[in-house]
Amino acid sequence: MGSLDQHGADVRFDWGVQGLESLVSGGARTVVIVDVLRFTTAVDVACGRGAAVTPFSADDDRAAGEEAGRRGARLASRQVPAGDTSTPSLSPVSLRNLTAADHLLLPSPDGATLATRAADAGLVVLAACLRNATAVANAIKAFPVAVVAAGERWPDGSLRPAVEDAWGAGALIRALSPPAATDPTMGLFAMFGETLGGEPPPPPTVARTLSPEAAWAAANLPTDLPKLLPKTASGRELGAGGWSLDIEVAAALNVSTTVPRLDKQGTFRA
Repeated sequence: MGSLDQHGADVRFDWGVQGLESLVSGGARTVVIVDVLRFTTAVDVACGRGAAVTPFSADDDRAAGEEAGRRGARLASRQVPAGDTSTPSLSPVSLRNLTAADHLLLPSPDGATLATRAADAGLVVLAACLRNATAVANAIKAFPVAVVAAGERWPDGSLRPAVEDAWGAGALIRALSPPAATDPTMGLFAMFGETLGGEPPPPPTVARTLSPEAAWAAANLPTDLPKLLPKTASGRELGAGGWSLDIEVAAALNVSTTVPRLDKQGTFRA
């Protein structure tokens, strides 16, 4: 075991491909990918409609088209006019009319890359966002669990940590191990207001230990997500591009009971 794999904790949190590889090397049995704006939100919406979603990480339209043909899937468009939701794309709003008959190949440079890398490790791989955080948490049976925030990319291709992915991870982690009176992180939770909106999740039957990184993510979940998400760097970028509705969809906390899971063919299904 290495010093960076957060070994000893049931719930672990890190960023990007290198974080994923570190947590997997440390014995994680379940991987949860979080890419709030917009990959895992899109997967939640599509799978919630009964559709199948195959992640595709390569930035190559020809390769994506060939893979879609091989799988008998429809290729989600990577190039659509600003705000155009008439054609299935990475926009969650564009996927609202999918049905159980649909199979979508969904290109994404961040969340899809993590999903395909995690699939190669042969682990349970789930997709979580703000919309389905508690549902995914309640479905996790195999620990340790690696919660991996996708982040975004700087122009040079390096990882840009994105706060919305930390929030999505935090919502999931808080549902996995809600604060208790004896929890030493209770003071941190109290600083950030109420617990998850709506009905709180049932307490876990077994106390789950959090790495400090996971505890940090859980402690920093704000209560005013619809107000804050559009103000994030990623939110501003999407809003300027005409995708404000996608931000509104992504900010809805725990409105979905969908649990997308990668099957043996590398496709997310509910």
